[in-house]
Amino acid sequence: MQTTNLFHFRLQASSAKPISDNLTFVDNSKGRSSDEQSRTLVLIFSWMLAKGQHLDKFAQFYGKYGYDVLLIRTLPMQLVFPKNGTMQNAKQVVQFVANRSADYSNILVHGFSVGAYQFGEVLVQMTQDKAAAAKMAPLFRGTS
Repeated sequence: MQTTNLFHFRLQASSAKPISDNLTFVDNSKGRSSDEQSRTLVLIFSWMLAKGQHLDKFAQFYGKYGYDVLLIRTLPMQLVFPKNGTMQNAKQVVQFVANRSADYSNILVHGFSVGAYQFGEVLVQMTQDKAAAAKMAPLFRGTS
């Protein structure tokens, strides 16, 4: 299986496409039927210094269901300087998801540790970018 350099480590996913230093998209369309209407995007906000082999397990788990995955990594220095770090990551996530919102009917968020904080930054960014928020917000699913 082909490996892709992700965040300075290896991810075993042939369909992994680096978007930036902190974002990697895993297209699992091979697991979906062509007539399937409902597509899901999973946003995985990783823990600090997560290893590729561990994140790969989550990408494969969601891939079994045909879900596409966006892996988001937050580095220690991005936490120390959020204006140039976590806030910029959040903008990248919002832009990526908003630009592809027409492709999905559901968004699932899976956040670990500092990743949950990073997701909070994404929500703040959505309050500042109303057009992107209008595209993204209806796609989030949860339980009550």
